[in-house]
Amino acid sequence: MIAIFGSNGYLGKAISSVTNLEIIKFTHKCESDDEIFFDLNNYSLNLKKSLFEKISIAIICIGKGNLEYCAQNKQTTWNFNVRDISNLITLLNDLKVKIIYLSSDAVFQGITGNYTELDIRRPVLTYGLQKKYIEDYIIAKVDNYLIVRLSKVYDFNHKNSFIKKWEEYLNNGNDLNILNDYLFTPIYKEDVVKILLFLIYNSCEGIFHISGPITTTYVEIFKMFIKKFDISKSKSKIQFINRSQLNLSEAFPRNLSLNSSKLTSIYPTEIKSIFDIL
Repeated sequence: MIAIFGSNGYLGKAISSVTNLEIIKFTHKCESDDEIFFDLNNYSLNLKKSLFEKISIAIICIGKGNLEYCAQNKQTTWNFNVRDISNLITLLNDLKVKIIYLSSDAVFQGITGNYTELDIRRPVLTYGLQKKYIEDYIIAKVDNYLIVRLSKVYDFNHKNSFIKKWEEYLNNGNDLNILNDYLFTPIYKEDVVKILLFLIYNSCEGIFHISGPITTTYVEIFKMFIKKFDISKSKSKIQFINRSQLNLSEAFPRNLSLNSSKLTSIYPTEIKSIFDIL
């Protein structure tokens, strides 16, 4: 049985919706009867022991993921993203559960880009440092694991997707700033789920990058976006800005593009770029 920790989150909900999986959904905010309340900071194994003993695979997609919030609340987010998650991983590992951890491109420094699974990680963001710590903890302590580093995940409906945010801003007439000097490899949410299932079904272990096939910028995506979505009636002011204009607590990396050739060498389906899907 597969346990999903963070089943009501952006990716957790998408994975949970796969109907042919035998799933236990753990979340701190239950939205349906088939979800089980789980407080990462305060739980008793005795209360969940019968459930935990049924778990063979645990997908950990829970965490504080807002970059600026992590930067401004280092201790609070460290307690959750590192201390509490590492405790959960230890518990699951003791029960011989395979750990699947969703990590991030933010573990890299963000200078050269096109990072492979073997490249040195030098995170410059607090969020990336926390992800790196958990990666290191898993590698050192866990017997059976799969670490998946994700590039920016997008879709067209979720409120947290940058494309959906663009659409809402333009429809509401809000001013919109588009970052023009950041390089990344966006990946479609549905592809992430399909690839995760492939890795699970094929008992893959170690570290894999899941990313789109093309390195691009928000500006290039926006140019395609406005061809597909009618913004002629929008009163929004659109401005292209540099990373230095973001007014963030931490300097934003320039290039966090991932190289997913390790994955594509075994994955039987072509991964489409954002420009093909748009």
